[in-house]
Amino acid sequence: MPKALKIFFLFIILIPCAIISQVRNNLPDKLPDDLNQEQWEAIRDIYVIEAIKMLARIDTLSLQIDSIRALNESLEAENCTDELHAIVGASKEEVENFRIKFTETEKRIIGRIGTPAESHKYYYDEIADSKIKCLPEFYERFAKMKNILTDFQVVETRGSDMYSVVKGDCLWRISKTSYNNPYLWPAIWDANRVTIVNPDNFEDFIYRKVSDPNLIYPGQVLKVPALNDESRKEAEERSRNFRKLRSRKED
Repeated sequence: MPKALKIFFLFIILIPCAIISQVRNNLPDKLPDDLNQEQWEAIRDIYVIEAIKMLARIDTLSLQIDSIRALNESLEAENCTDELHAIVGASKEEVENFRIKFTETEKRIIGRIGTPAESHKYYYDEIADSKIKCLPEFYERFAKMKNILTDFQVVETRGSDMYSVVKGDCLWRISKTSYNNPYLWPAIWDANRVTIVNPDNFEDFIYRKVSDPNLIYPGQVLKVPALNDESRKEAEERSRNFRKLRSRKED
């Protein structure tokens, strides 16, 4: 609290004492015992009037104290908020837009609405990449949301196998190892196009999913989905189409 404000509060606290002292100075310390009824009533009226004045002054000062305290707290809170926003490099409007997306994503993840991939798209990845999540309002909530989403992803991938990418891997080779058929690689690509199993292990957004089937990176954990006859045929057909397209480009 600023020094000037402390002095002001001390001054306000001492005023009632001064008022009481003033009232006492206007009245004798001891009243005569032989006062008649009229004199007693006159003195009583003086005390009553002075007491009313003192209470009125105290009420006024109390209102002033409350007003100053509220103003001071408001200014301190506003200044603190502005400083926090400056630290994360965001304006008030940007924080408000972030808050809207954060609340929507939080409800989706805590309520397990949709799939983890959809949560990453709307708007978990954007939230995770933003420094605004470090503000006190969001920090603990984001940590909780992150843990729930990780558990959610583990549950979703139980019906599939997982593969940890090592240096030199490609989807063609992983498909051959997992399915004994290298031409089923489009199925693995589809399963990881929105998000891989362990996106939170990577800071760079590009490593959190397989956007390009020709680009996978060591440390990524990929979902290898179980395939039925229909999905196998579809994957093989897409693989043939990719080969034809590549041949045309080479020609």
